[in-house]
Amino acid sequence: PGGARPGMGTVRALSGTRTQVQGAGGVRANYESALMQTMRRQMAEFEDRVSRQVSKMESQLSGGTGQGVLARLEDKVSAAEASVPKLDRRVAEVHGTVKGLSEEMQSQIRKINGVEEWVFSAHQQLQTDLRAKMAELEQQVQ
Repeated sequence: PGGARPGMGTVRALSGTRTQVQGAGGVRANYESALMQTMRRQMAEFEDRVSRQVSKMESQLSGGTGQGVLARLEDKVSAAEASVPKLDRRVAEVHGTVKGLSEEMQSQIRKINGVEEWVFSAHQQLQTDLRAKMAELEQQVQ
């Protein structure tokens, strides 16, 4: 205490904090290093699994198994291609039918509109005739 310089306790405290921060940085670096190693190991395992699966698929295709699958697939594609002209023809038939029905519907609409006009005109004429008849009868009564 007698030979101690003022402020020296503060310097020692700060130097201890610096050591703690440096130590924490080292821990973090170790953690990141371990994390990178784990990721590298997992990536290598994943690559091995994919490589094994690709090899297995290649061996299946080069063997008889892949040929059978490929032949069935080609048969399905050929059947689908063969049905395209039939489907095109059927679509054309349905299109023609729909067009014919549309034209018939338009014709029916025009006929209905004509009937409506005739009914409206006849109704108007009846009202006019009835009014005239009523007026005539009223004059006869007077």
